[in-house]
Amino acid sequence: MEMEKQSLLEKLLDVNDSMSRCVTSATPATLVTQKLARLRDTLHGFTQVFT
Repeated sequence: MEMEKQSLLEKLLDVNDSMSRCVTSATPATLVTQKLARLRDTLHGFTQVFT
């Protein structure tokens, strides 16, 4: 179970990084930038809880 949680957190990190690269290359709107920041905060929270 622990390895599955770690794997899912790593996948979420990869997705967040990919979205950030896409947004950065497309000159992001403020709303998209704010949403990505919230997603990063969510990932951080999950990482704190599950590790």
